[in-house]
Amino acid sequence: MLDPNTDHDYIGWPLACPDSANSFKPMAKNCGPKSRVDEWKSDFDKQVENGTVPTVQFIRLGNDHTQATKVGAPTPQAYVADNDQAVGQLVEAVSNSPIWKDTAIFLTEDDAQNGPDHVDAHRTIGEVISPYTRTGGVDSTFYSTVSMLRTMEGILGIGPLTQFDAFSTPMSGAFTDKPNFKPYTAVRPSYDMTKVNGPDAPLAKESGEQSTEKEDTIDEQVFNKAIWKAVKGADSKMPEPKHSVIQSGPPAYDDADDDEGEEVKPGDVDLDEVGSYSKDSRGFPVWTPDGDDERFDPAKGIDPCAPKPSPKPTPTPTPKPGAPVPTTAAPSASNGGNNGGGHALPRTGA
Repeated sequence: MLDPNTDHDYIGWPLACPDSANSFKPMAKNCGPKSRVDEWKSDFDKQVENGTVPTVQFIRLGNDHTQATKVGAPTPQAYVADNDQAVGQLVEAVSNSPIWKDTAIFLTEDDAQNGPDHVDAHRTIGEVISPYTRTGGVDSTFYSTVSMLRTMEGILGIGPLTQFDAFSTPMSGAFTDKPNFKPYTAVRPSYDMTKVNGPDAPLAKESGEQSTEKEDTIDEQVFNKAIWKAVKGADSKMPEPKHSVIQSGPPAYDDADDDEGEEVKPGDVDLDEVGSYSKDSRGFPVWTPDGDDERFDPAKGIDPCAPKPSPKPTPTPTPKPGAPVPTTAAPSASNGGNNGGGHALPRTGA
């Protein structure tokens, strides 16, 4: 399914190849004549011309991984600038095309869990780029990567694929019904994207000992510390990453006394009625549902909402000769059945 729809000229991983046009020079022979975003754009332009732009595209721009302070490699700042520029060039191409009026670009970063963050190292970047993107406000809703998937499913008109996206919060707050179709013009980063690490770069030796030939084979903390010192100064100390899992549960509504007369709004849950809060070893609140709570608890690994096993069918008595045979109506659009291609998934929209 994916192989015939994949651009095999697109260089997926090697960090020796630039993400963007007019960046550092390719440092390997297999990089090809084009940057990653230029290779994508050559296909995209043909698809626009022929009216064959796919409904969904997955694009990988990975140079924000960097090679830390490895001698001879682009500096961490140069790698990130190259990656940022590629994203800008992609958005510029799409926003100046006929498909911009009904397109949304979802951007996220992997490996979010391994670096310092003053709130929680599990946080990462999530961007929604579209004419329908809401601007000028703050949305403090807790979203996850699965929320992004759920939102894409809603736009495409397909139902959740797993219990995880089914229970996630769609990113509805990111959109507006007042679109702005103005195209985007990419801005070239001010940082010199041809700058490379010298032998005196902080932790240059340790960075050079790490293999970046494949993904996820490095000592993450060595890279984190090297990048921190490259940006903040050789004598600076990287703060320890915080990995206190961000708790999730029902909407926070706590009424200790139901007799106070406070009205529970639709969709709210009185936590006193369905569970209780405690603190973990680090002092963070943890909500635990009561044992008699019938709602789905991911920690249990069992979905009480799942269909119960069907009982064994009872034998159907053989009708007597000449007796009428009962019939069953098949689901259809007129009797409440599904007419969306044979599946019965709920159809949602963002």
